[in-house]
Amino acid sequence: MADEKYWLFDGTNFGNWKYRIEVLMEDKGLLDCLEKAIEDEDYAKEVPGDTAVVLAEKKKKLDLRISRDRKCKNILVNRIGEDQLDYVKDTRTAKEAWDALKNVFERVGIAGKLLLKKQFQELKLKEGGDVKANLLQFEKVLRDMRAAGVKTDEEDTDQLTMDYVKKRLMDESAKRANHDVSQSRIRESAFTGNKEMRQRGLIG
Repeated sequence: MADEKYWLFDGTNFGNWKYRIEVLMEDKGLLDCLEKAIEDEDYAKEVPGDTAVVLAEKKKKLDLRISRDRKCKNILVNRIGEDQLDYVKDTRTAKEAWDALKNVFERVGIAGKLLLKKQFQELKLKEGGDVKANLLQFEKVLRDMRAAGVKTDEEDTDQLTMDYVKKRLMDESAKRANHDVSQSRIRESAFTGNKEMRQRGLIG
């Protein structure tokens, strides 16, 4: 489409760009080109006993797969910024180009993994903070952790899911709300008490 928005990868926010590319390739029916190598397809291999008809059918499927791979790689390369193209110039297929980018931009060292785990452990709902905004922050840190292969203490004993994160945030939000209600009642009670004491002339 002429008005289709192109998200060029500039070397930053790889996780978000990767997600957009996966959604785009899925929409175009090309996601498998990023996930499976051509040589790993069953029809790319000859086996003893293949007849001429079977071999002809395999070749037909292989030719189509190669054509689809070229289309996929073309889409992928045209969504990579100039400064990042060197990472994929020596690749032959869409999957090779995709893996080359993931190997560079998803790779996280020990220090980075420790930092991600520290960020997760320190995530808290700030005073007066927005629950949805904090939930988005939780989701981003969790995605980064999973991409880097980082496990949390919760994952060692139970599968960490977004339900856990939402429950943690909602519990904190409810706790804040209950605290605010309690404080409001205390202030209301104090005001009522002071009013009665003034009426009785006990205070000025």
